[in-house]
Amino acid sequence: MHHYVIIGNGAAGVTAAEELRRRDARASITICTDERFPMYSRPGLAYILINEVSIDQAIARKPGWYALQHIELIYSRATRIHFDRKVVQLENGRGLIYDALLIAVGAQSVPAPFPGGNLDGVLYLDTLDNTIELIERAKTAHGAVVVGGGITALEMAEGLAHHKVETHYLVRKTNLWSALLNDQESSLVEKQIHQRGVHIHYGQEIAEISGQKGKVAAVKTNRGEMIPCEMVGVAIGVRANLALTKDTPIKIDRGILTDEYLQTNMRGVFAAGDCAQIYDAWSGEHRVDSLWPTAIASGRIAAMNM
Repeated sequence: MHHYVIIGNGAAGVTAAEELRRRDARASITICTDERFPMYSRPGLAYILINEVSIDQAIARKPGWYALQHIELIYSRATRIHFDRKVVQLENGRGLIYDALLIAVGAQSVPAPFPGGNLDGVLYLDTLDNTIELIERAKTAHGAVVVGGGITALEMAEGLAHHKVETHYLVRKTNLWSALLNDQESSLVEKQIHQRGVHIHYGQEIAEISGQKGKVAAVKTNRGEMIPCEMVGVAIGVRANLALTKDTPIKIDRGILTDEYLQTNMRGVFAAGDCAQIYDAWSGEHRVDSLWPTAIASGRIAAMNM
């Protein structure tokens, strides 16, 4: 009987587990996760934030599904991989023996780089717990500032405004999504954001977050404007979670480097999803692609090769 271990319970990890079970009815399949929920839809977090989807509806795989598939789900963080012994060490003290291992630990938001970025009230939209915290804090907050040029920043701004928080959105450029939209298209998006009660500040960035007693109190922009707030939403990009593979034999760059079969430089160890930097035979380059459909596809392919 083969022992498969998957680190990560997101789209890539769960898809891989499904594919492994489909191909091997007798295999031992174990997933470990550092979150406290079964698999949920990360694209659905924005809809939870605006109360269009409940937390229960966002759970993509209920606990009963894991039991039905005979997949063991362990709520404990992987702290170390012993490649010589083929063992994954968990925070709870347990060691998981594997014949083939998949690392699918995803990515996380780039931390706030400006002064005051570690104050209580600086928030992200990475996980279900992040989303729950945003909703809870919005119940008592009067003002919020959101910074970032992508869809996640807009989702945060819209979500906070939905909860009646006075929301200011800082945009570094002179229009929205200038790399994707022309001026007419950008103005259409801008109109929709204004209708949702969000104040857009073009050509402005966060210079500093001011605090009182360790908590967010205001944002100072690069133009010297002070915006009082209790919440700062940061969505300035994502980066692969590489803590588990740093200072190990696994080769990493912007992600965990794999060949076209999703195998790393360590035989029997694979990577998929947002943490993987996969070799693209067409371009001859290794690429990171942080998209939900890509995570599903890479999880399935990794499982086939495992």
